[in-house]
Amino acid sequence: MTEPKVVGFIDIGTNSIHLLVIKFYDGTLGTEIARDREVLRVGRSLYSKGMIDKDAIAKCGIIVKKFTAYAKKHGAEEVFAYATCATREAENREELLAAIQTDGLEVRVIPGDEEARLIRLGVLGENGPREKTLLIDIGGGSTEFSISIGNEVLFLDSLPLGAVRFAYGFPFDCKGPLGQEGYSSYQREVELCAYRTMRRIKEIGFDRVIGSSGTFVTLSEMCSPCGKKDTLSLECLTPMMESLKNMSIDERSSVPRLSENRTDIIVAGGAIAEELMKGLGIDTIEISHFGLKEGMMVDYRVNHGLRDIDVRESAIAELGYKCRYDLEHAMTVRKGARKIADRLNDMFVTDLNEHMIQMLEYASQLHDIGEVFGYEKHHVMSYDIIMNSNLIGFDMGEIQMMATFVRYHHKKMPSSDDSPFRKLDDKTSLKLRQCILILRMADAMDRHRMQLETDFTVEAVKGNTILFTLISDQDVSMERWKLEESAADFKRLFGREMKVL
Repeated sequence: MTEPKVVGFIDIGTNSIHLLVIKFYDGTLGTEIARDREVLRVGRSLYSKGMIDKDAIAKCGIIVKKFTAYAKKHGAEEVFAYATCATREAENREELLAAIQTDGLEVRVIPGDEEARLIRLGVLGENGPREKTLLIDIGGGSTEFSISIGNEVLFLDSLPLGAVRFAYGFPFDCKGPLGQEGYSSYQREVELCAYRTMRRIKEIGFDRVIGSSGTFVTLSEMCSPCGKKDTLSLECLTPMMESLKNMSIDERSSVPRLSENRTDIIVAGGAIAEELMKGLGIDTIEISHFGLKEGMMVDYRVNHGLRDIDVRESAIAELGYKCRYDLEHAMTVRKGARKIADRLNDMFVTDLNEHMIQMLEYASQLHDIGEVFGYEKHHVMSYDIIMNSNLIGFDMGEIQMMATFVRYHHKKMPSSDDSPFRKLDDKTSLKLRQCILILRMADAMDRHRMQLETDFTVEAVKGNTILFTLISDQDVSMERWKLEESAADFKRLFGREMKVL
């Protein structure tokens, strides 16, 4: 394997400055090895005074130089910085760029449509979505829109609608209660600015909607009683904004899941989100944590020939690398699980479909990633990591399935009464539990982590018995008796006796 290249990406936004450092391992789309964020709000003085003030410029220079040094400390050979709305609009832009410049840093000020293109890449990837998807990103100074299906981009636009722009650009104090009059001012501005864009979006149509950016993430967290971050409904957003618009900044600071650095701009951001959802007839919007910096990474990868990589395989490998997993053991267990599943299908012992077997393969590769926190309860930690990793290329149902496989690969086997299986029909529940047992068996056969030095066969023998034969030049007695521990569960889930040689 060639030495992986490390690249740093800096997003200089109107509200925050973000750093993402990526290591491009072979066979992956890029593995995150570091990230950082600093809320500077360079747009505050721009929209309140018409210029970015000297203090913000100085701090921006310090942050970008520190982020550049941090990326290089992690081995970055190249560092790229993209500046967006506030920088492109500021009359004293050159002064800001002069403060940012440091050795080895390439700074680009990008136009709105390019920002929309990169955000689309970051959220949807180079291959794009399977459904016609509308993507909305509410930033500090601008809001970007795209509609795409596959890698075909049907629409791109950028409008001067932003949480910082509205909060500090309107003639009232964003730190006090706005009331209906102030809130209506925000809504009218959205309607006036976006009506042509919304009309065009409705003409093109869409089947799915995704919202990205800190505004959407925060609103979705605030709307959920348990802080979930995956969707935002208009039904929840409207009454929440009705309450927030009448609060002072001090009162907002006590609202659950509203971070202190967004108390001054959340009403403005929420007004933009609410008006766009109403105007476009959107009841519920999915939430993504990806955006411009991830788009910079995807764009770099594409432009440097790092293509033709399977998105799902890359996401699984990236997560494994992050957790410093035992790659040889992981791939041995994955190979073993696939072999067992295929052989049991071939013998009509079960009828697992290809999609479920693929999820089993991915789960097998990730089954031990929780060991990064220690062996005790590593299966539980593996579950938590997978559930919270935002794996690119997978939907929530697939992530839940893989996490469930991993959760039960160790300790006690689950029953149909365990919480992940209660709401499933009997057939689906059985197949999922069969997959879990297959993973446990594949793991048992590499108990000493001897990898390719041990092989096995699976065959039907006389009567109702399935014979597993371990083949090795080494002592595999422990692997045999660990595998034999699954015999009772095998009989219960597959209806066959199991014998091990």
